[in-house]
Amino acid sequence: MGAKQFDYYIFIDYSESLLGYLIIERNKVLSYLLKNKIRKANDTPEIYSDILEFLKEHNNCFIFISVDNKQYSNFERLVKIIDGVNTKVVRESELRKDTFEYRISLVLDTLLNIERLKHEK
Repeated sequence: MGAKQFDYYIFIDYSESLLGYLIIERNKVLSYLLKNKIRKANDTPEIYSDILEFLKEHNNCFIFISVDNKQYSNFERLVKIIDGVNTKVVRESELRKDTFEYRISLVLDTLLNIERLKHEK
C-alpha cells in the first residue's frame, strides 16, 4: 500500500490471557482514541466481531491493522471477507521500531500489562 495515509489504525494484541484492541483516527493519537477494549483471550470472537463491524461501517476508508503474530493468518482471512482492498493487515513483529505504528502498539501493550497486573493482585 506504499506511502498511502490511512484514515484509521487498528491494533490488536495479546498479553498472556488478555486480548485488547485500539482504534485510532489518523494523526489524533491519545485525544481521539475512538475505541478500545480489553477482554480475556477466550473472548476473541467478541473482539473480532467489534473490529469486523467497524470495518463494515467504514468500508470507504483506508485502514491499517496490526495484529498479534499468532492470530495474523486467521484474522487476515476474516478481513479479506469484508475488505481486501482498503485494509492493510500486518503482523505485530513487522512493525518497524520508532514508527508511529510501532509506538501506538506499545500503548496497547502497556494497557494490557496494566490490566493483567490488576488481576494478579
